[in-house]
Amino acid sequence: MAIPISKQITTVLKLFTEPKVLKTLLSLREIGYLKDTGWIKSLIIGMPVDVDGVPIPWVTLSFYEFIKGRLNQELDVFEFGSGNSSVWFAKRVKSVTAVEHDKIWFEKMKNKMPSNVKVILSKDEAEVYSGELGTLEQNFDIITVDANHRNECMFAAPAKLKSDGVIILDDSEREEYLPGVNFLLNSGFKKIDFYGIASGFIHHKATTVFYKQDNCIGI
Repeated sequence: MAIPISKQITTVLKLFTEPKVLKTLLSLREIGYLKDTGWIKSLIIGMPVDVDGVPIPWVTLSFYEFIKGRLNQELDVFEFGSGNSSVWFAKRVKSVTAVEHDKIWFEKMKNKMPSNVKVILSKDEAEVYSGELGTLEQNFDIITVDANHRNECMFAAPAKLKSDGVIILDDSEREEYLPGVNFLLNSGFKKIDFYGIASGFIHHKATTVFYKQDNCIGI
């Protein structure tokens, strides 16, 4: 929600009466966690990147730090939703297959995708969109849910997951996704919630991993 300009001005003026707070905020531009993780750079350019400006998935930074060292070139990834995460995964796994409902975004990104990425353009309808996964012959090690119709996507995911596979849900703190979350828990999955901030955003959110014993990312 946008902050009224009058409130912004009042807040800025108040900072000058709180020199310790102002000094800390100014220092965060040059040193510390927000700079080192690329958060500052992401805020400036309006997309998630690391400290070097390389695009990264738009997930909580706590989850990003967790997952980046657990991927390998033997893994097949499926994404509900495509974008920077598809490019990022492609450098670290064997293959990435994604489904996308936004034709404009699909056209913008399709020429940026590496050769081991396949993006399927689908309709923005729950049954059709979530059903794209079931039309594929292969099963996947990792299935990510980070786009529209997330409950339906979570309902569809287990059927196309390898026996040691995991499911990743972003924005999992939202109550609207409880039907899908409860479905996975009732299907025998355990979960780990990674709370925190995401690149360029300060609001509290979560990215959750659903897994079973002897999974492919070593939980």
